[in-house]
Amino acid sequence: MLYNIFSNFGNILKIIFIRSRAAALLEFENVEYATISKDYFNNIVFMGKPLRITYSKYNIINIRNKKSTKDEEIYIGQPKSFR
Repeated sequence: MLYNIFSNFGNILKIIFIRSRAAALLEFENVEYATISKDYFNNIVFMGKPLRITYSKYNIINIRNKKSTKDEEIYIGQPKSFR
């Protein structure tokens, strides 16, 4: 669902959804896409709770284990799916 919503604003390279924290990390193809989605979605109520979107202090998401676990769901984008 996160991919479907946020990909409307640009190509997403990686998503990590952390269930226990109800948080997600998204890496867009470039900072312009991230800025557009942040400006649009920050503080919007989604599923009964306000979204709080901030920039990471890191430029890229490094994924050590590329498999989803019970607590984390991982998505790695494929360039062929980009718009």
